[in-house]
Parts: sequence; structure tokens; C-alpha cells
Amino acid sequence: MKHFHTFLLLAIAMPSTSVFAQAGLLDNTFSLDGLVSQDLAASSFDEASAVAIQLDGKIVVVGTSGYSKALNFGVARYLTDGTLDTDFNFDGADFTSVVFGDDHATSVVIQDDGKILIGGYGFCTEGNCFAMVRYLGDGTPDPEFGVDGIVTTEFTGGHTLESKAIAVQDDGKILLAGGGVAGFAVVRYLEDGTVDTDFGTDGLATCAFSAGNDRANGIVVLGDGRIILSGYASDLVNDSIAVTRLNPDGTIDTDFGTNGRARASITNRNTIGQALALGPNGEIVVAGYCVPPLATDPTAVIARFTAEGVLDASFNGTGLRQVPVVGSDVSSLNGVAVQPDGKIVACGAVTMASSDFLLVRLNEDGSDDNAFNTTGFVTTDYTGTSDRANAIALQDDGRIVVVGGTNAGTQDYNFAIARYLSDGNVGIADPGPMNAGMDVHPQPITAASVLSYSLKEQDVITVDLYDARGAFVERVLGPQNRSAGLHQETMGLDKHLPAGLYTLRLRGLTTARAIPVVVDRR
Repeated sequence: MKHFHTFLLLAIAMPSTSVFAQAGLLDNTFSLDGLVSQDLAASSFDEASAVAIQLDGKIVVVGTSGYSKALNFGVARYLTDGTLDTDFNFDGADFTSVVFGDDHATSVVIQDDGKILIGGYGFCTEGNCFAMVRYLGDGTPDPEFGVDGIVTTEFTGGHTLESKAIAVQDDGKILLAGGGVAGFAVVRYLEDGTVDTDFGTDGLATCAFSAGNDRANGIVVLGDGRIILSGYASDLVNDSIAVTRLNPDGTIDTDFGTNGRARASITNRNTIGQALALGPNGEIVVAGYCVPPLATDPTAVIARFTAEGVLDASFNGTGLRQVPVVGSDVSSLNGVAVQPDGKIVACGAVTMASSDFLLVRLNEDGSDDNAFNTTGFVTTDYTGTSDRANAIALQDDGRIVVVGGTNAGTQDYNFAIARYLSDGNVGIADPGPMNAGMDVHPQPITAASVLSYSLKEQDVITVDLYDARGAFVERVLGPQNRSAGLHQETMGLDKHLPAGLYTLRLRGLTTARAIPVVVDRR
């Protein structure tokens, strides 16, 4: 009994966020080492291009999968510990052929009803055309969307060549954005996948910046229904980051920037905008790269505009910043996110001995965040010769999920997923008050111990067990729908758990709690 009391005193003394490590380190509670390399159904080419986090914490990764001249939309869903979710299409992954020939999935969004929307493009009559696939929550194509879950859209004249970004409005309408001969292009759809002809011209809105090829690579819908698009504009001589704002009907909002447009570039550099995110005060953050004319070695770049389309001088003094990586002359950024505290996190690729994942974090003022891996950046090698990060998402607990592709010097490429710690928290990020509204009997716990808790409203909850280091041990419950009121769950814990101090974490859409527990084998 003395042994139990010792553990219990430690548990009571333990603060709710007590276990810390360096921000930027790989999260070893995700697939044991923080890394997943996934070959989808033995295909020869798999590269992830987008990622979204469901409300229950599951991670949806999409990209291009298949074989040369037979590439398809690929999608996989992972549990929070990095294992494939076999409740999704029976084995955790799926392929969808959109049109004859190669298809490329480039974007993903989770609808409020849990359906998964994937955007991209495939080859149609005049060249590439916009394409979408919608899955139900179990991984089957949605029969109420387009034809067997598939929608393709081609406007004559090459206006819809490549779709790179997707968003869903509050009313459920869908926006698919990319580019074509008329510049930035965005098509709006009704919830069933039919084109919304009330938007733009017959459903298509465009914004040209130059006489060259302009491409939108990012999209965000504002709370008032206006639409931010970002990408790059080509003047056939110097490319530049480009941003526009559209009114809810698809017309250009001339109150934004200069006549509805904003541009930025590094002097004497072609500057390409690859990804878009909004800051906590509406700031527009665009990540990408710049490269001298006729050169091939890029340098990572981040630009920040005010909400009204003016370069933000409070960011690096100019609104623009090159982000060189020590030890390399080659870097680029393909994904970006902004933390609630305004810090900017971006991912891409860097060439050291080989091409590796690159993850950087900047302070609000554009300076390196030295609290992040002590340098403001981290590189990750999958032991492949070609690793590239293409997209990023932040979990509710602040952890950073990055996806892309990797190969090991062969022609076989895999989905690559990495998860990193943020701000040092290895254990429970803001779990809520310890012991509040939760109880476990008996203690020390056994496989027959009962967890009691109350909910103020209906919620979808999970209960996970973490060890004293804050590392994930096992899923105890969920995700499960639970009504408001008092609940009791028999935990059924692994009978081989070693003795020690643990933490049970209950998490839902509207609640987060934790309670210390003890395993005592004596």
C-alpha cells in the first residue's frame, strides 16, 4: 500500500502539462519515431500533396498514386498514433480514377458532416480540367455527389487547367481554385457537385495579373463570404507572388490592394507563391520560393500582407523574407500554417546531401524562432534520396503534421507523413483541470477499473492513456458518441502494462480533461 501512496502523491503533484521537450523534435508518440512512409497497395508512385485533420483527430492524407500513365487520386486515413485507420475503406486507403490517363489530387477539406472532399485535376478534352472526388466517412465514394462521387469541370478556352486548392463555404457550397489562360480561376459548386451558375460567369470567376501564366495555389473563405486567392503571376520575365480578393459573387473586390490585386517579389528574383494561410488578425501569409532568372536553385520565401492587401512592413521590415537554411543553398516552401500566437510554420524541401523535409518557424515579426529546434528550422531525412514536404496542418493540441513524398533511390515513391512537437509539450496539451469531472475506481487500476465522467452536452470523445513521459500508450475508448450526463466505462486496459504513473486523457469536441492513474504490480 505504501507503494501505491507514493505513486498517488506523485500523480497529485503532477501539473497537467508537466512533460516538456524541444519544440521541433519528431513526436515519438506517432508511429514510434514520428515518421510514416506509406506504400499504397504496392503502387510504384505515391506522393502526398495535402492533409486535413478531422474533428476526432484522425489524419486524412491525399495525393497522387499509381503507375506511370495511370496515376489516380490517392487517399489514406490515419489514427492519431500514426497507424492506418482500417475503418476507412477496410484497409485505410483508396484510389480513384477520375478520367482516362493521369489524375493528380492536390487538395483536401473535411466537410462539417464528416465527408471528405478531394480536389485536383485530370486530362480532359483541351488539356487538364478541374476534378473532385467526395468520400463518405467510411471511405466509400458519395453516390449523391456528381457521378459516383466524381465531378470534372472544363471551361472551353483552357480556363480550368490545374486545380490546386479547395474550400467549403459556410452554406456548403464548394470552391475549387487553380489557373488557366485567363489567370487565377475558381469554380463554385452546389453541395451535390453541380456548377453554381450564380457565381462569376456561369460558375467561373477569373483574375488575370499578367499576360503570362498566372496560377492560384491557395484559397481561404473569409467570414463575410469574400474569397482570398494566392499564387503567382508571370510576366514572362519576372514572376511574383500574387494575391487577390473576390466578392461572394465572384467579382474582383477592388477595395483590396491595387484594383483588387497585390503582388510582391524579391528584387531580381522570380518569386513563386505556393501556399496560403491567414493570421489571427486577418494577415495574409504566403510561402514559396525565389530563384534568379535562368537559375535553378531556389531559396525559401515568406511574404505577409495586411488584410487589405498591402505588404506588412511589421514583418521583417518589408513584408518579405528569404529563409535560407544553414548548410544548404537550395530550399523551397510548399505549405504554411499560422499558430494562434501568430508564429508562422512552413514546410518544404531542402537539399543537404540529399533532398530532405524542411520545417521552419518564424516569430510574428519575421525573425527566426530560436525556441524551435534552437535554430528556427528542422530538416528530416527518411533515408531516401528524395524527400519533399508539400503540405502542413496543425492539430488542436498544437502538434504539427507534415506530408509529402519519399523514395529510397529507386523508382518507388511513398506517401511520407511526419509529426513534430510544438512548444515542447510531449504529454497532454491543455488537458483541462486534472480530476475535474472524472474518477477511476479501483486504484491502482486494473483491466476491470471503471472510468466515470460527466458531459454537459452530447460529444464525440476519445480516452487515451499516456505514460509518465507523456508518450501515447494505448487508446482506451473512442471515438464514441456520448450523450449529456454521467457515464461509466470499463477500461479494459492491457494486462501487461508495467507498473508506474500514467495519465488518462479524455478529449471531445467541447471538453478536455485528464486524471492521474497508477498501475501497481506489487
